[in-house]
Amino acid sequence: MCKEFFNNDRMQYMTFGKVGAQYALSPEGPYKSYMLTKDIKQFVEVVLPKLWSTYFDGGRTTTKLENNVVHLKITGIEIKNYYFEQLLMGYFQQALKMFGKKSVAKRIRSISSGDDDIYFQFELKDS
Repeated sequence: MCKEFFNNDRMQYMTFGKVGAQYALSPEGPYKSYMLTKDIKQFVEVVLPKLWSTYFDGGRTTTKLENNVVHLKITGIEIKNYYFEQLLMGYFQQALKMFGKKSVAKRIRSISSGDDDIYFQFELKDS
C-alpha cells in the first residue's frame, strides 16, 4: 500500500497504526472500555500492556511513566519488520492522544534493526 498510494513513504505505516487505534478505542469501537480510566499512570502502566495482549499472544510488553516520558518495551517476539514496528508506534501514540496526551514518539531500539527488543519512548506534551 505504501508503494502504491504513498510514493513508497514507509512512515505511513505509523498512520495505519493511528487509524487502527482511532477505530478500536473510539466510543463505538470494540475496545472502548480501555479508555475509561482517568489516571495517566494507570493508563500507561495497566491499559497499554492490555492493548498488546488483546491483539497478540506472544511477546511481553512493559510500560512505565517516568516524569513526562512513557517507556514502552516489547520483548519475546520474532517479528522483524520495520512496518510492524511503525504500525505499533502509531497505534500507541494515537492511544495516548485519545487519552488526552499528545506525544513525540521516538524509537530507541528495534528488532528490525538487530536489537533484542523494541523500545519506544513517548514524550508527553501539553494537550
